[in-house]
Amino acid sequence: MSIAQDPRMEYFLNLKDWKKNTRRKYIADIGLYVECIGKTPSELISEARKEQVATDWMDERQIPRYFKKFINFLDDKKHSKYSQKLTVANVKTFYRCFEIETPSISVKGVPESYYILYEDLPQHEDIRKVISLSNAQYRALFSFMASSGMNYSDATSISVRELILAVNYYFKITKQEKYKVKDLAGLYETCEKVKGIVPVWRMWRFKTSNQHITFSSPESLNFILDYFMEQPPANEEVPIFRKFKKQKKLTYRAVNVYLQKLNEKLGWQDKKIGRFGFVTSKSFRTFFANEMEDEEVFEKHIRLMMGHKQAGVTQNYFKTKAPKMLKSYLEGVHRLTFLEEITVIDNTDDLLLELEKRNEERDEEMKQLRKDLDRALQLKGMESDLNDE
Repeated sequence: MSIAQDPRMEYFLNLKDWKKNTRRKYIADIGLYVECIGKTPSELISEARKEQVATDWMDERQIPRYFKKFINFLDDKKHSKYSQKLTVANVKTFYRCFEIETPSISVKGVPESYYILYEDLPQHEDIRKVISLSNAQYRALFSFMASSGMNYSDATSISVRELILAVNYYFKITKQEKYKVKDLAGLYETCEKVKGIVPVWRMWRFKTSNQHITFSSPESLNFILDYFMEQPPANEEVPIFRKFKKQKKLTYRAVNVYLQKLNEKLGWQDKKIGRFGFVTSKSFRTFFANEMEDEEVFEKHIRLMMGHKQAGVTQNYFKTKAPKMLKSYLEGVHRLTFLEEITVIDNTDDLLLELEKRNEERDEEMKQLRKDLDRALQLKGMESDLNDE
């Protein structure tokens, strides 16, 4: 019987709407633990519950010994310290789901990428080579990921309809709503007339379910339209980036196999970032972050564009205006452009001045309201005094 069919494991896996890869990771990690200890998930939970009722003292139970044995087991299997840290944490999560106390034993470790220097990462010229050698489909995808900071999951989940909405949102915040697009045919026509369009994406990150705003370069928009000419979408509801001659989402495996071939073609098969290839699907998001930071774009804006969660109070109360973020993005977009001359019209200063003017007018209105209210209260007080007399 597969451990996923064990009653306790089945309960654990159905407790939350786990993402597919998270589910697989839990099954794999708890599978290793079961292999090491030699008991089923149900047997482990039953034993731990009995011991927890029988004694308050952790050192009198089997579970600390199991964890120590498990860490040695992972060591023997040559798992890195960081991998061990994540695996042990997942086993603890499984136990805690059944209200079992877990020992304070932990493994210290950081990912291999923690020690990688900026100079070791793919630079602008490297990404340019990858994009220039790619076919229309992957040229569009890679330039889009590099210029938006989106990861594979987010980028390949976007529909054609969302592209139209992103272009219209750009026209809205730049006060060019006369160019508003209704459909894909209108998008082609508008992009012929208006140059330097920067799509504005209102996104929910697939990984964290965190809402954020980001942007993509005019170049990547042109590449997407070139790709559509070769592989037209069946309708506006299908993903932008699709399997060859199909209308389904491009798979993670297909992207990585394509990148692996490009790495070999460019002679990078021996260049590694930790255990991984030189340019992987993650490289584009890392490139975005480093290029924008190197351009000295406001760090908070970079984090917002990448969909990183802000600290509690900051997330709840402090919201950044889209025109302000667009202005920050335009400061660095030239570093996210690879094969085209950049043509972007930046009228964000005018927009921000208009917003400031509105705020000042609102402040004046509030001052006048306060004066009127104070005057009304004074009159009411005088009237009350006269009535008392």
